Amino acid sequence: MALGFCFFLFIKEGRSFRFLAIAALLLLYCQLEVFDLLVYFNPHELFFWKRFSLICESLLPFVALLFSLTFYRSSGLRNAGWFSRAFLVLAPLFLFLVIIVDPEKIIFSPDFAEEKILFLGQWGFFFYIGIMVYLTLALVMLERTLMSLAVHERWSIKFEIIGVGVLLASSLIFYSQSLLYRSLDMTLLFTRSLALLIAVALIIFSRIKRGGGNPIAVSRGVAFQSFVVLALSLYLVGLGLVGEGMRYLDVSFQKNFFIIIGMLSGLAVLVVFLSENLRRKINVFLQKNFFRNKFDYRRQWLEFTRRISGAASYDQLQRMILTFFCETFGFVGATLYLKDDTNGDYVRATRFRIGADQAVFRKDNALVCYLEKRDWIFSVADREVEEMSGNEAFFAEYEVSLMVPLRFAGKLEGFVVCGRLINSGESFTYEDFDLLRVLARQTTSAIITRRLSEELVASRELVAMGKVSAFVMHDLKNQVSSLSLMVENAVDYIDDPEFQEDMLETLTGTVDKMKNLIARLKNLREKPELNLAEVDLLEVAERVIKNLGREVELVKDGPVLVQADREELATVLLNLLLNAFDAGLENQLVVVTVGLGEGGEPCFKVSDRGCGMSVDFIENRLFRAFSTTKKKGLGIGLYQCKQIIEAHGGRIEVESELGVGTTFVVTVQSSEFNVQS
Repeated sequence: MALGFCFFLFIKEGRSFRFLAIAALLLLYCQLEVFDLLVYFNPHELFFWKRFSLICESLLPFVALLFSLTFYRSSGLRNAGWFSRAFLVLAPLFLFLVIIVDPEKIIFSPDFAEEKILFLGQWGFFFYIGIMVYLTLALVMLERTLMSLAVHERWSIKFEIIGVGVLLASSLIFYSQSLLYRSLDMTLLFTRSLALLIAVALIIFSRIKRGGGNPIAVSRGVAFQSFVVLALSLYLVGLGLVGEGMRYLDVSFQKNFFIIIGMLSGLAVLVVFLSENLRRKINVFLQKNFFRNKFDYRRQWLEFTRRISGAASYDQLQRMILTFFCETFGFVGATLYLKDDTNGDYVRATRFRIGADQAVFRKDNALVCYLEKRDWIFSVADREVEEMSGNEAFFAEYEVSLMVPLRFAGKLEGFVVCGRLINSGESFTYEDFDLLRVLARQTTSAIITRRLSEELVASRELVAMGKVSAFVMHDLKNQVSSLSLMVENAVDYIDDPEFQEDMLETLTGTVDKMKNLIARLKNLREKPELNLAEVDLLEVAERVIKNLGREVELVKDGPVLVQADREELATVLLNLLLNAFDAGLENQLVVVTVGLGEGGEPCFKVSDRGCGMSVDFIENRLFRAFSTTKKKGLGIGLYQCKQIIEAHGGRIEVESELGVGTTFVVTVQSSEFNVQS
């Protein structure tokens, strides 16, 4: 009855694996009954059959507890407590004990043919006590499941739980003799068989009349692994039967022959199960017979998203996409073609395994025109003559199965050419095409996003180059301004020896600054590279004002020593002075103050009585590159000043009012501080 019921469940509910837990429990009990009855009716082969019986009993704790933890629980083992998990993990120890310990150390019987009683050794006593503990725990878990259900749900599975409860309780009573008498009365086997009969009848009634419990969801990965484990188990059983048969035949060289058979058959099993073709066939069989849907869409979506999000480069992203297509649908290889925006042709971007060698599909190709007009997956099996025109050799040479269009905003951005199927007997269904469309849309989004990201990086590099050019132009403009003033004054003072001396000094300084600019361009950094030394701010101010050649009032409070880069500070002061002259009227006085600030920190100030700046400009645009109030300004000077001063560990502040004027205050670290570049 149990075997018939399990077969019935397999036929009726096999797709959802509803029968697995209960079938495993019932079949294990059936096997246990068979071996125990063989022990009962064959006393002369007691230990031979009892070993098989002990193996079944050793599996009983794990199977019973697993059933009780998963039966009618949608979360399965995920929400099981640590206590139950620990017991489940320790359950295989029973099997380990049976394997390593001789049966005669577990049970013994001086006169089993007459008494039908098995006495327990030390190992047997603890073995059966452990089984009782697990059976009790399984009953407790079943009771919890029953009591936690709603009334209507409890009604639907009540008899099923009662049937399993009767089976477990009868076993508990049978094994309780081990605790009381350190023996097992095998005449009670018929009571356990009756309990199995009652249990099967109640379970059949519950499943047929009341619909049974919730389906148990098993992933496709577990189903495939279970199939592999079943095949390997059959292999091991077959190997054991061969060995047993050779023992009975008393073959003289049985050990060597058995080892050779085991090695060759194991090698054959390994080769077979490593076959990709066989794996695809097994998956197709499982999908057709055990699942309503061909794909586990949630798992496929999450895995594809994980892979493409982890791609480190554009090329790696393309290869990961093709790899996933081939693994999911069983293609031998695939090739990705993307649109070339310059001429509209579709160029091969990357290929995986045996991809197509054709590098370009012209935009006027019949197949490309077909894919541009329709958001359909082109199947070569359909043999549409018009679209195949001119491409027959391509399809035949590379054994193309499908062409999947990659569309974005209604336009064809590319397509994936899929090679032949690994399993030639597999055919495409609407589920394949649905998943292909979903993956194609996500593929298109990922490719376009990565392409735009790389284009953005390139644009930022161009912007950075533009900033560098602007800095260079600004520095050149400052040097040209100094030279222009010198040329204007040379018309009147060229014969003056003192002017000639100043002119040579200015030219020398300009050449040095140009060399410094070239050196900086050779080793561009986000922050200026400083050459720190003890510098007198007053000396720097006097030199800049002298080279500038314009009237500047210098207010000084003695030498102010700082740890700084002399040339960089001169650049900052020059920028501020030129801005002050540009902001004021002609011949308007600009004041430079060198001394100590309110906190006793070294600083210098540049003040003018020019147009001033608004509060909004100071808060939102000042010190930003390319922001300026001057008609012909580049907006680089103050940005460069802020970079230099912050690299020194100082700060630059501003006080300004429209129509009144502006004062810039630059604070620098004094020489007593240890400033690191």
